Amino acid sequence: MSERFILDTLKAIGHPNASEITHTFSNAQQPVAKVTAVPGSSTLQVIWLPTQCIEYFYDAESTAAAILDRLGDSASV
Repeated sequence: MSERFILDTLKAIGHPNASEITHTFSNAQQPVAKVTAVPGSSTLQVIWLPTQCIEYFYDAESTAAAILDRLGDSASV
């Protein structure tokens, strides 16, 4: 999964005119993160799977970096 794809997907999720969109990012068929926008804002909520830990990001770039990091970690497990 490319960085560009992740960034474009996150920008679509966080777009102010987007309806409620949730996307699950996976690595080798293993879900890694579920992302949705916090209603009424451009803040992105990331639920790290399978731990269910929730983290909030305020821009697509930092969210993409965190997801890419986790995708890399899950590939090495």
